[in-house]
Amino acid sequence: TLEAEQRVQWLHYTEACGLVPGLAMYESVIQSWVETETKRGLIEAEEWAKRSLQMLPSKTRLHLFRPIIAAWAASGWEPRRVRDWIDELASASSSESLPSLDPPDLEFRAFEVIANGSYLARLTADAGELTEQDS
Repeated sequence: TLEAEQRVQWLHYTEACGLVPGLAMYESVIQSWVETETKRGLIEAEEWAKRSLQMLPSKTRLHLFRPIIAAWAASGWEPRRVRDWIDELASASSSESLPSLDPPDLEFRAFEVIANGSYLARLTADAGELTEQDS
């Protein structure tokens, strides 16, 4: 979390100096939040990805969102978020305001299946722990 927060400060400092942060800076902040492997980190990464869409609409690419979607899919926390992101990206890619954004491909669609499997695995593990505690 500390590294992610430091990268956010770095990006804010860049803005305070009158510079426009580039896509690489946003990618760095997003990746740092994803690497925290926490729900808070994924939510922060989402917010920064949305901000990049607003600040750099002509430069934002689909690969920027891959780490976020992959992490949600693997986490088992909220599989619906994966579908929502894919739907949002599909819609945004058809928008004239985001000409550089390609529509989600099959790899992104596969994350929905992974998310559901991870969610079921988490439920099963949680149920197993409850059963062991009752014994």
